[in-house]
Amino acid sequence: MERAGSASRCTGTSGRGAARFLGVSRAAQRVRAQIARLGPLRVTTLVLGETGVGKEVVARALHEESGRGQLRGFAVTELAESLLEAELFGHERGAFTGAVTTRAGLFEQAHGGTLLLDEIGDAPPALQAKLLRVLETGELRRVGGDVIRRTDVRVIAATHRDLAFEVQAGRFRRDLYYRLQQVVIRVPPLRERPEDVPVLARAFLRELAHATGVPEPELTPAFLAALRAQPWPGNARQLRAALQAALLWWDGRTPLGEGDLVEALRSLGPPAAGDGGLAERMLAAWHAAGGNQEAARRALGLSRAAWRHRWQRLGLAACVRRPE
Repeated sequence: MERAGSASRCTGTSGRGAARFLGVSRAAQRVRAQIARLGPLRVTTLVLGETGVGKEVVARALHEESGRGQLRGFAVTELAESLLEAELFGHERGAFTGAVTTRAGLFEQAHGGTLLLDEIGDAPPALQAKLLRVLETGELRRVGGDVIRRTDVRVIAATHRDLAFEVQAGRFRRDLYYRLQQVVIRVPPLRERPEDVPVLARAFLRELAHATGVPEPELTPAFLAALRAQPWPGNARQLRAALQAALLWWDGRTPLGEGDLVEALRSLGPPAAGDGGLAERMLAAWHAAGGNQEAARRALGLSRAAWRHRWQRLGLAACVRRPE
């Protein structure tokens, strides 16, 4: 997941953040109402939903409604377990090999703002205990330090996992689960709100067309009907990737039709088939972004760590050249 950093500032305008979550369905309206209601409150919020459903969009919307300072984002799956504590809580100089300077962690960096902890369901047990303490007391110690530090951070946690099942399986602390369960926003998958698919599709195509410097295509009724008929197991992330693929091969003149969607989905491969189609998607995004990996990463919704890992593992560096 992308680190939001100082680029995410908000105005505190009521409803502006909630409008980030697009859709006309009752489910989408309910999510927007929850965002508008909970956003201004300094309460820890748990955002639940399948992979690709838009949990980060909800988190950003909550932050914009809060009127708080920076939004910092971090996925606990980005780093090895041995590095997570130092990343979140900071460390003192000499605390471990390689700690040549003192460094504040993300909780301190997000002081006065919001910290999004993505993939909280994958947090290792030792980290869960420390997270619980910070959530309950607002206090932390840097790795290798003795000083208790207080931080004013609004925490938003997100996960695609069933935390109740994880508790029963002994992989997630029951007390942390109860702490997070106090305020929950559940983001429904696209298959439960098909009427939202055309709304999202138009928004994605507008954004993608602007990013790639092409006109926004017209959409045939058959194209829109085919969009709604798809189950979209990868949710909004898969929908966006399919639209990007369709736009990449679009002739720039004729409206997009059902055949264009079929070809786009075929080029992506099955969403649950490991790396099936991933190399092609990454290369297509890289070419569409003019050789800019950062822009390509954002277009595919990948974190910097995920992009680097896959780019290296799939050997894509040997397949591309910088445009002349």
